[in-house]
Amino acid sequence: MAVTRYEVKRNVWRNLYYAGIDVPHAKMGMFSPRRAAARRDEEREDIDFLHGITLLALLTTEELDEIAQKMRRHICIAGQPVVREGEEGDSLFVVKKGTLEASITGESGISWLTEPGNVFW
Repeated sequence: MAVTRYEVKRNVWRNLYYAGIDVPHAKMGMFSPRRAAARRDEEREDIDFLHGITLLALLTTEELDEIAQKMRRHICIAGQPVVREGEEGDSLFVVKKGTLEASITGESGISWLTEPGNVFW
């Protein structure tokens, strides 16, 4: 329960930050063994997940660890676009949970679903 509450709080703060909303809060220099353990577990989970992605399968654990440290998580809201066709991109997206619908407009009108483990950019 505590780990789930921590993850929810962390995701709310992160999404507020990425939305450009500055919420003042008191900073505390406190070490929490539970948070540290949860963070280590999350990092291990991320590396294990990255090992299973075909595009990244040939990378070493050290290389995947470096990627995992630089990754940012994004929570996608149903019906909201992650990226738009024609936008210049600078990210590689990896679907960890759920599915995303991708589509190309125009004459072909192609549409497909991305599932956990799929990547797009």
